[in-house]
Amino acid sequence: MRNVLRERNRRLLFRSFLILVGGLLIVALVLDFGFGHLQSREEPELDRWLESTFHLIEQRLAEAPMEQRAGTAAALADDLGVGVQLLERGDVHMSQTSEHRLPALVDADGKISYL
Repeated sequence: MRNVLRERNRRLLFRSFLILVGGLLIVALVLDFGFGHLQSREEPELDRWLESTFHLIEQRLAEAPMEQRAGTAAALADDLGVGVQLLERGDVHMSQTSEHRLPALVDADGKISYL
């Protein structure tokens, strides 16, 4: 009789374990799908950070006199930890119909720059 009860308890324990693991797996898959779907709708945080950094740099450079802009750009690069380089208007050609204000440029080394 004891052997029958032990065998029955083992099967019950094994079934409970399978139900628990299966349930957790289903919950994980549903949550992963749901959050992945929601995340694809949101604007990436990187774009918001780039926009605000760009506006800060633009504002500080606009306030600086023309002859001090190179020094201001170097100070901003040190303060913000990003490279700031001033280009002449003729050095860059951008399409007016570009959907992003900050297009990403990738060089041969894989470094990303934003205009």
